[in-house]
Amino acid sequence: MYNINIIRHLIRFMSEHSMFNEKEIYMDSMYSVSAQGAGAMVGHFNQMRMDEFIRKINYQDINLDHAMNEINEARKFIKKQSEILGCDRTKFGEVAEHLEVAFKNADELIVGNPAPATFNDVGRTAPEDFLVNGMPVQSKFVQYHKSMDAIMTHITRYPDFLKNNGSYIIPKDHYEQIIDWLKMSPEDLSKIPNADGGRTARAVVEQIRKFEEQTDVKFEDAVKASQLNFADVQFNPVDVEGSPANKTVDKKEQEIREADNAQREKIKEQAKPTLKEGAEAAAIAAAFDGVISFATSLIGALKTGKKLNELNSDDWKKILESTGIGVVRGGVTGGGIYALTNMNTHTTLDFMYNSESHFLCLVLFCICSISFFNRNGNHRYSVSASQTRKGRGQLR
Repeated sequence: MYNINIIRHLIRFMSEHSMFNEKEIYMDSMYSVSAQGAGAMVGHFNQMRMDEFIRKINYQDINLDHAMNEINEARKFIKKQSEILGCDRTKFGEVAEHLEVAFKNADELIVGNPAPATFNDVGRTAPEDFLVNGMPVQSKFVQYHKSMDAIMTHITRYPDFLKNNGSYIIPKDHYEQIIDWLKMSPEDLSKIPNADGGRTARAVVEQIRKFEEQTDVKFEDAVKASQLNFADVQFNPVDVEGSPANKTVDKKEQEIREADNAQREKIKEQAKPTLKEGAEAAAIAAAFDGVISFATSLIGALKTGKKLNELNSDDWKKILESTGIGVVRGGVTGGGIYALTNMNTHTTLDFMYNSESHFLCLVLFCICSISFFNRNGNHRYSVSASQTRKGRGQLR
């Protein structure tokens, strides 16, 4: 934990390195101008950050509305069972298509990206079921042979489907099982008992070899996994609300809301004051105060009657000393105002205990405490090396 001894050591270090000396430092009207300028600049930084925060939050509200529209449209489709193609036992095929499109779009919309999937310009009996980024996609959710038999039938009917940048999508659990089978050697595949799906495994792998030979395209390049398992899209016309497909939509809605909360937390984090921005405020204020101090000191030297080319080394030394003090004072003022206008109690504690920022924060606040003694008019503040070592100053 930090204590008063650390602050005393810091002030002693500053005094011993001529950051303060026996000469009194006057807080004149020019310092007031510099401090006001630093305050205005920090206020501008803060306002810009707040404006950006509000803009992003408003945009996220729109993202949530768009994503939820996709979820609600999927839910409405399930409830319009009379409009779903197929008999009661096969309606889940078109349900799978609509859930896939809605979920894919919602995942992108909630983070501010365009919706990639659409049914627009696609006939209900076209070779493709929907488009993703403008490319045709055929959805196959069939239990028999893990959907591969259905894919073989489709590619035979539409041999140019893959050549036209088409692709297939099958249930996630089907795809994962097929990949596991493809990784097995022929010998290991032959050892799977029929009771454990060995016959299906061997038939599916054989179909995939034929598919690759027929299309000259690898299975993994032509067939992708849905984010839905086969059981997720099952449809019960007697109890639509209680059907697995409807529960899948409810679950997805919760996922989208969680993603929305994550986005909002990210926006809040981005809107917090940062060390980088504080350093920028301090640097700009330091440069501003340094210029003012240089100009004021130079004008003061010229008012003695000397011309610019008549200034000697002692004159320039005093001018540069004043400029250096102005730079330090401006940096302290800018950084201090930034810290004090941005750090509430909770944030300050987090800021100070952060491994990257605790030391800078301590230095900033202990130095800044000196700048609070600013008074308008001719009040002045002096610190001597001996007084500093005793831990006290004098305000007159």
